[in-house]
Amino acid sequence: MTDIKIEHGIPYHVRQYKGRYPFADMQPGDSFTVPFTAEHLNLRSHASIYGRRTNKVFKVSKIDDTWRVWRVS
Repeated sequence: MTDIKIEHGIPYHVRQYKGRYPFADMQPGDSFTVPFTAEHLNLRSHASIYGRRTNKVFKVSKIDDTWRVWRVS
């Protein structure tokens, strides 16, 4: 036998998105902008990954010297 104690009724910890972008706070039709800098070059990937994990759709477009992100659904 082992000395490992089995516990019941402990809720599963669901990982929350704690990124720099406000994807979790957005409703369909909302959008935000960030400057087009090297710091934000992976914004498209962040939106895509968050969308797949939460079953939401985001569109990202470069407009002049900014990125604009829309929550579509």
